[in-house]
Formats: sequence, C-alpha cells, structure tokens
Amino acid sequence: RLLLSQVFLFFCESCSVPICRECSMGRHMGHTFVYLQDAVQDCRAITIQLLAEAQQGRQAVQ
Repeated sequence: RLLLSQVFLFFCESCSVPICRECSMGRHMGHTFVYLQDAVQDCRAITIQLLAEAQQGRQAVQ
C-alpha cells in the first residue's frame, strides 16, 4: 500500500515500488532498496539504451 502522504526517498528493488523512510524500516526491512533518484537514473539509462537498440534493429529491417 502506497502512503501518499509520505515522501518517497527509496525504491524497493525486492517489490519494485517507491517507499518512504518509515516503510524502509517497517514492512520492507530486509529488502534490497536504493535511493529513488538513483533508480530513476538507472531506469532512464536503460530506456535510452533500449531505444537505441530498437532503432538499430528497425534500420536493419528496412
């Protein structure tokens, strides 16, 4: 359950959800989590790489 009144600081990699500090010490304790901003940057880099690969594949088909 997302707590919309909380500020999400982390991303729980075990559950694939953003979490607040309270949740990192509660229901997500023991899970693997990273700072949310780092997870966003990693996701952005992967998305850019996948788009480039898709464009290369499309050009190869044409």
